[in-house]
Amino acid sequence: MLINSTIGSSYELKNVTLQARVKTVSMCINKGQCWHLLGPNGAGKSSLLLLLSGIETPTHGVLTLGDIPLAEHSLAQLATIRCFLHQQQQSEFDIPLFQLLHFYTNSTHIPRKIEEHLHIASLLHKPLSTLSGGQQQRFHIARNLCQIWSAIVKGEGLILLDEPISHLDVKYQCAILSLLQHVCEMGNTVIMTSHDLNLSRQYASHIGLLKEQQLVFQGLTNEVMRLDNLQTIFDHSFVQIVNEHNTQKYIVSAPNQSI
Repeated sequence: MLINSTIGSSYELKNVTLQARVKTVSMCINKGQCWHLLGPNGAGKSSLLLLLSGIETPTHGVLTLGDIPLAEHSLAQLATIRCFLHQQQQSEFDIPLFQLLHFYTNSTHIPRKIEEHLHIASLLHKPLSTLSGGQQQRFHIARNLCQIWSAIVKGEGLILLDEPISHLDVKYQCAILSLLQHVCEMGNTVIMTSHDLNLSRQYASHIGLLKEQQLVFQGLTNEVMRLDNLQTIFDHSFVQIVNEHNTQKYIVSAPNQSI
């Protein structure tokens, strides 16, 4: 079956499970939304991304992309509209980045919008092993976006990222999240995992909070990112601070600190 370019970027999950890894998830992810999946280690965030990527198949339930079961799309077909950044990136080829980029995308060109945010061009002549962890992460993010850039330009891309900002300094954390916001505004869909509550509140349109392999809370960011929800998910206390610009931040409280 060929993927129809008009299907957009909408997922629907109905009672989806993945044995011992995801428990009975039902949700809709629509075109143009930016979802951040948050929760403790082992909560099922990465496993849910694997289901959405098509790499894993649900044990039970129905998972559709554009009203067609995701399993009916081959991985080769999905690769034209969907990219997936694994949490742990490895490469068997210690060659210059421009050759790696060509291997994965058949091009050595970095689109202007990606370069503006991630500054990859100056690194392309270097082997991957010579780069810092943050530089490698920026390259892998850029490589994934380049893979489906033609779909992104049309607003038909699905961008799945497992902890994309984990190895980045503050400057590039904000840069990649700003870039992802931009591609969502173009009509693309972003789903990523994160551990940074404050950045997720700032950049996500929708939040999914997971605990013990279950999606406990989901919806619009402002509705889901509440103190009581966060304390339920993380089994810890938080303090919410609002500054003079009405910007809200969450601070983890010490175990004996009253809130």
